[in-house]
Amino acid sequence: MEQELKKKIEILTRQVKEISAIYHHAAKKNGIPDSEFCILYSLVTMDEECTQKDICDLWSFPKQTVNSGISALTKKNYITLDNEQGVGNRKIIRLTKAGNEFGKRIVSKILESEKRAFSMMTKEEREECIKLVNKYAKYLKESIY
Repeated sequence: MEQELKKKIEILTRQVKEISAIYHHAAKKNGIPDSEFCILYSLVTMDEECTQKDICDLWSFPKQTVNSGISALTKKNYITLDNEQGVGNRKIIRLTKAGNEFGKRIVSKILESEKRAFSMMTKEEREECIKLVNKYAKYLKESIY
């Protein structure tokens, strides 16, 4: 039993790393680091305003990694930072026109690939996939922290 459990964990870990590598390859193919890709992905796909903390929480990146990505994207004139009124040092990240065009060009390809891959599963498989990955992540986080 112990050997079987170990084998399944190894398979799952490899699969998770493979998915991460796919996104890394997409970012690299577009000439940007993973953190910049994730920031652009978030800004293009989110329906509400986004802060550095939101991106840290969404992607499980350290604050410094996201801060470096934000700094680089600001220098490239792809994003701006606006102070949120009435909330201390909280800054809203917004795409510039150039950032919106660049982000949509990159992210739209990824979104189409994600949709295509996900649509190859049945509705039940998609629901089960989400449910089980969330459950595993929750239990793993509880076990490690």
